[in-house]
Amino acid sequence: MGSSGINAEYMGSSGINAEYMGSSGINAEYMGSSGINAEYMGMALIVGAIYWQIDRSQAGMMDRISLISFGILMVAFLPFDELLLFPKIRKIYLREQESGQYRTSAFYFGRTIADLPYSMVFAFLFGLILYYMAGLQNDATKFAIWTGIIQAVIFCGSSMLIAIGSLAKNFETSNILATFFLLLFMVTDGNWVQLDKIPHWLRWLRYVSFLGLGVQAGCKNEFSGLETQCDAKEVELGVCSFTTGDEVLKSRAMYDVDIGQNCLVICMIALFWRIVAYIGLRFLFTGKTCRERLEG
Repeated sequence: MGSSGINAEYMGSSGINAEYMGSSGINAEYMGSSGINAEYMGMALIVGAIYWQIDRSQAGMMDRISLISFGILMVAFLPFDELLLFPKIRKIYLREQESGQYRTSAFYFGRTIADLPYSMVFAFLFGLILYYMAGLQNDATKFAIWTGIIQAVIFCGSSMLIAIGSLAKNFETSNILATFFLLLFMVTDGNWVQLDKIPHWLRWLRYVSFLGLGVQAGCKNEFSGLETQCDAKEVELGVCSFTTGDEVLKSRAMYDVDIGQNCLVICMIALFWRIVAYIGLRFLFTGKTCRERLEG
């Protein structure tokens, strides 16, 4: 009977783990599932077809900026289901962590790092499709830089979404917060409003907007060394304002952008969000005070 009792206890523990595995399965379905990412690949093909082989006319220059802005935004949305990571399994995590099965740090790093390579692969494929279908500069070095920008953006986007999920009690709240931040960062990326036209009291946003930093780096990479053209209609209308990509960058207040510095800042912002995510996971919605969690 004693042995049976032990086995029953073991089976109970297995039940808890089975519940955890089931929850992990649900999260796996939401986070980085092949179906969801396949939709993003389909979107990349559709957008690539719409922007197919952009010419170097004056209008084409603006189309390139719009494409880069849209591409960076979509990459940031790629891991959107990371919002479900902590709200979905917080109760199970708290129960198992308090029973001594693992430390918060082990759970945090294990869960947040596991899906990152998967997201980065799909981000690379997304960027690859857009880059060559749209006819951006056919240069290996520039494509490599574009890929680096994409990877920095998805790392930061994933970090921010995980952090927001840890700060919210449920998915509905986290969804509202994530949408707010992404839209706020989107409108200050340099595409919708020129950077030097943003009101002075809001210009600080350009330095913390990872979307803006990514778009600016992408535009700097694409327009540097690019020669523009004017089609017959533009010549007739007298709207040939730009002869080089550098002139386009100057008109959008992006000429002095340092690509490496922007990517470094994006990664620093990502690390900030990762720290916030850890704090949120450890101390919020646990049913205990911060002191009790520190002593536990």
